[in-house]
Amino acid sequence: NAAKSSTAVEREASIAITPKYTLYCTPRSRDDAGRILTDIRIEMAPKDADSKPINVVKLSIHAVPGDTINILGPKIDEAHLVVVLAIGTK
Repeated sequence: NAAKSSTAVEREASIAITPKYTLYCTPRSRDDAGRILTDIRIEMAPKDADSKPINVVKLSIHAVPGDTINILGPKIDEAHLVVVLAIGTK
């Protein structure tokens, strides 16, 4: 499945991957070389209303527009969740 989202610096974007997992991306800054510092996490939905979501992946990256980042997520059934994140040009 493919989804597209964009956001400004210091604004979080979210994409539901499955009903159970959501991807969150927050661009933090752009350096003089054009690299964008971005915080990325994948959350697993809470098991019940009294629980909190669980971060199953949490990382920060420096990437230039046009880069593609492959993120290996948790095991789902008999396979692993793989997220391919393309860093945009705006």
